[in-house]
Amino acid sequence: MNQPTERSDRPRNEGTLMRSATPRLHTLWLPEIVQFSERLSGSLIRKLQRPAGEAKGTVEDFRQGTVRGQKFMPEEAESLGALLIVEKNTSAKNLPELLLMSPAGLPTKKKDLEKCRLMRPRPKPLPSEATDRESELKKIIESWKDTFSFKEEKRTGDRITEKGLRPPQIGALHAILAHWTVSHDPATIVMPTGTGKTEAMLALLVAERLNRVLVIVPTDTLRDQITDKFLTLGILKQAGVVASEAQLPIVGMLKRKPKTVEEAEAFFSRCNVVVTTAQIAGDCSDAVGKKIASMCSHLFVDEAHHVRAPTWERIRTLFAGKPVLQFTATPYRGDGKLVDGKIIYNYPLRKAQSGGYFRPIRFRAIEEYSDEKSDERIAQVAIAQLDEDLAAGHDHLLMARCSGITQAEHIHGLYSRLAARHNPVIAHSKLKNPVKRQAIEQLRARTSRIVVCVDMFGEGFDLPELKVAALHDVHKSLAVTLQFTGRFTRIQDNVGEATVVANTADVHVEEALQALYGEDPDWNILLRQLSEEATGEQVLRSEFLQGFTQLPEHIPLQSIFPKMSTVVYQTRCAAWRPEQATSMMKNLYDKPALHPEKRVLVMVTKEQEPVPWGDIRGISDTIYDLYLLHWDEETKLLYIHSSNKSSAHEGIAKAVCGDDANLIRGENVFRVLHGVNHLILMNLGLGHSLSRAVRFTMYVGSDIREGLSQAHAHNKFKTNLFGRGYANGDKASIG
Repeated sequence: MNQPTERSDRPRNEGTLMRSATPRLHTLWLPEIVQFSERLSGSLIRKLQRPAGEAKGTVEDFRQGTVRGQKFMPEEAESLGALLIVEKNTSAKNLPELLLMSPAGLPTKKKDLEKCRLMRPRPKPLPSEATDRESELKKIIESWKDTFSFKEEKRTGDRITEKGLRPPQIGALHAILAHWTVSHDPATIVMPTGTGKTEAMLALLVAERLNRVLVIVPTDTLRDQITDKFLTLGILKQAGVVASEAQLPIVGMLKRKPKTVEEAEAFFSRCNVVVTTAQIAGDCSDAVGKKIASMCSHLFVDEAHHVRAPTWERIRTLFAGKPVLQFTATPYRGDGKLVDGKIIYNYPLRKAQSGGYFRPIRFRAIEEYSDEKSDERIAQVAIAQLDEDLAAGHDHLLMARCSGITQAEHIHGLYSRLAARHNPVIAHSKLKNPVKRQAIEQLRARTSRIVVCVDMFGEGFDLPELKVAALHDVHKSLAVTLQFTGRFTRIQDNVGEATVVANTADVHVEEALQALYGEDPDWNILLRQLSEEATGEQVLRSEFLQGFTQLPEHIPLQSIFPKMSTVVYQTRCAAWRPEQATSMMKNLYDKPALHPEKRVLVMVTKEQEPVPWGDIRGISDTIYDLYLLHWDEETKLLYIHSSNKSSAHEGIAKAVCGDDANLIRGENVFRVLHGVNHLILMNLGLGHSLSRAVRFTMYVGSDIREGLSQAHAHNKFKTNLFGRGYANGDKASIG
């Protein structure tokens, strides 16, 4: 039976659905929709109305006059309305508000978006009036109220069965919130690479409705990535952690340092979040830095172990009294110094591995003692592994790590010769930004599968398909190794296990890494053990520094690195009196610092002394001296270290522990050698008890006892020595 022809009462200018078409269910990839966009002094401010991503909905054929296309109606609750998809741009009026030009038809895959262009709506500039801009910012923050939940991710093996926050993220959030109830002192959160530090920041922003956050990162690449995360709130909405009605923040990416206070105020007053690098933040003038700090309510520092001590010291001073959080996978810098701030949360690498956030690492070792042949063998093994992974169906990429640009250029030539089919690209800091971006895009588009780089992708570069690491220059420190290998252990669908290729014959690796680069080790255990051991030391140091009840105003204790020397007094007092030490000091430079529990006192003095090269009025040397005191209650020993070598500090000892404090000297000093086995002496000083012509003899060598006869030691006494041996089964040195 023929169906009656339907008559449409719709006005002609609203578009007509072709009668032959019926609504069809589709899942499309939609581009991001930018609500606000504004450039200010070379930096960019944006707010998304909707991030790029998948959307389910119905598709119907569309026709209006000469315009042909397809109309997509999303099912999502926060839908922006109908989207018209056309093959070429059109200026026709009365079309749906959203217009997407897609020459290849419906964008059903993520890569289809590369050929798409959103023609409408165009981004708007931020409101011109300051009051309207402030109102917009407050409206966004208010939209976050009651939208956050501590929803936890559920897993079955590696498979996520229910999206949510990971245990390390939830733990970090609770630790931060607990810390903020009692203190606004700088705090450090230690989370291994891949456990979700950035999402923890995003969750904190919404959960606490933070007013204006400054985020500092070490590199331009990481700045771009973190900015994108804040613009979209990462996966929080898709995971159901943040409700759909929560608006996305206005995010500024500060690419140039503001030159004036007015320029800084104009930029920051437009943003909920500003992301910049430590170099830019630390290089601003004092006036601009103070203005920035005054306008921000919170400071987040990502990859905090990369912030140089002077830069961090300046930033910390500017943000004094405000909440400061430092996020890192390694709480110790490359120079061995502790990242400043109390460690309030430390998620062990062992938990990250057992929780499935890291895939196991395969280690393929070569043993080549010739530097000329080493690089080619590493490259051959790494390329073979990449080909094997691709044949197994894994979407893998290879990174060749080099120590310098000259080496990188040589290695790039090597890979271009051995694996031209994979179109190797090179990336380093001396290349212009467009060239570096092109290299990244080639990797993302898979027109290249090999990148030769100089550290720049070791941190902050989020590309989970990087699964083969060729170490042409092994990292010389544990911190960098953990960060670097962490990039290759992230879990994502369609990727397999990570492989690291290195030359075990490299003799330039520090002792702590010898086991790590040894023949056929279990990296998954060794990385964990080395990480927890090193991190544990820094946690103990952080806890120790937090135990001081009073702190100097001008001297951060974290920046004090005393020499390993001391004088020791035997005492008989029942309790020491550290407060009496200050009575002996004439020119204290700052408040003394006292740790009551550990019985440690720190003092710094400032003295003016005549210059040693003349007797000139008005010119003098300023001398700062450090004094460290520790009283061991169990042994009744008082240890005094000082950079002032002019005395044994008897007055201080007697003031603190009584007049019967007695300096340990002479042969009794050498009792510290007790417990050191297989002692080898390399430096020995002997005083002469009888000879007047020769008062002192020094012996130096790899093992001086072999050449030291009884005659040499006759009528002499030890003045100083240095050696090495074993204590409790471990290597020990003593001097």
